[in-house]
Amino acid sequence: MITVPIVAGFLVTLVHINTLALLNSFTEFVGLILIFMLRFKPANAVSKSIKFTEGMAESFKYVFKNRNLSTLFLTSSVINFLGQSLTVGLPIIIVTQLGYSSAHLGTMESILGVALLLTYITLNFFNMKNNLKKLSVLSKLILIVSLSLSHHQTFL
Repeated sequence: MITVPIVAGFLVTLVHINTLALLNSFTEFVGLILIFMLRFKPANAVSKSIKFTEGMAESFKYVFKNRNLSTLFLTSSVINFLGQSLTVGLPIIIVTQLGYSSAHLGTMESILGVALLLTYITLNFFNMKNNLKKLSVLSKLILIVSLSLSHHQTFL
C-alpha cells in the first residue's frame, strides 16, 4: 500500500488522463456493486439499543476527554484534509492551470509519494516527545530539499 502513489504516478505518465478518469469511474462503480452484494450474519451479542446520534456523541465525548486521543484525532483530521486537497487539486492545477502534460503530473505524483514515504521512514527514527527542535529542523530540511528538487525538475 505504501508504493501505490508512486506506481500511480508512473501510470499517469504512460496513460492519458481521460483514460485514467474512465478507469477510476469504472472501478468505483464495481466497488459500489460489490459493497451492495455483501451479506452479513446477524450478531449474537445482545446490546442495549441506542440511537446512532447518541452513540456518536458519546464517542466524541470520550475522545475529547482523553488528551492523547483528541490530539491524535485533530492532527489526523488536518493531515487528511491537506492530503486530500493535494490528491484532488494537484491534477487540476498541473494539467489545466499550468498547462503541463500528464507525464509531468505523473512525475509530481511520484515525487509526492516518495516524499510521503521518506517522511514516514524518517519520523520513525525520532522520539517526538523530547526532540521537537530536531524535528522542526528536519522538516525544514526536507522542505528545502523537496523544493530544490521540484525547482530542478521544472527546468529539465
